[in-house]
Amino acid sequence: MSRVLRAKYEHTYQLALVPSELREIFANAPPIDAPADGSQDKNRKPVEGDCPICFCEFEAESKETIVWCRAACGQNIHKECFETWAATKRRGGGGDGDVTCPFCRSVWQGDEKMVKDIKKGGKITHEGYVNVADQLGISTQRGRLEHISTVIITLANFEANLSA
Repeated sequence: MSRVLRAKYEHTYQLALVPSELREIFANAPPIDAPADGSQDKNRKPVEGDCPICFCEFEAESKETIVWCRAACGQNIHKECFETWAATKRRGGGGDGDVTCPFCRSVWQGDEKMVKDIKKGGKITHEGYVNVADQLGISTQRGRLEHISTVIITLANFEANLSA
């Protein structure tokens, strides 16, 4: 309390504080520094040169079309290039593997806007959940049980047509 709020010594050793003492402590506390826009991007490499996947030049004006590895390396990638990578990674891993950075292989940390866009574009299924599989490059088909039930229904319909 003395270090963060810079409270007086006589307030720091007490087990409890009265409201007037609390008001005094908070009134004299240093201001909370709001993080600058760039502080979140401290690991990000400068947006310059070419995309390391497609080798097309980055356009610095359109930062919405560029994503970067927040987990470790800070490498910039075109959003479209990354989405293609993520779809390939999901399909290749059977849909259960984590999408990783194509460079440092750290588990990809998407930004909040990307997550919101994925949720917004999801489809509500007949079971009541939001299916965002197609946006993440995952097959929208459910597990084997659904496939088996479809085969059984198809066979039952086939047998019914034969006997009719």
